[in-house]
Amino acid sequence: MIVLGGLAWTAFAQQKAPKWMEKQKKAVVSITTYKADGTTLHNGTGFFIAEDGKLLSAYSLFKGADKAVVTDTNGKTYPVSRV
Repeated sequence: MIVLGGLAWTAFAQQKAPKWMEKQKKAVVSITTYKADGTTLHNGTGFFIAEDGKLLSAYSLFKGADKAVVTDTNGKTYPVSRV
């Protein structure tokens, strides 16, 4: 019974979330880095800080990586051009 009440409260709280929250969710991205042989090195997250594609993330994700891609909330991937 308590679990159901908690789930109901969570659903209610999400409905009452501020309008800016939806916009902020779109800024969060998934980052995947790869070794030279194409295998995955690291997975992590970051977020866009500018409309031109600049984003912030932990440098440790990119250390030793040969290439990296960013995946947005719509599932579209973009290559990382520089770190």
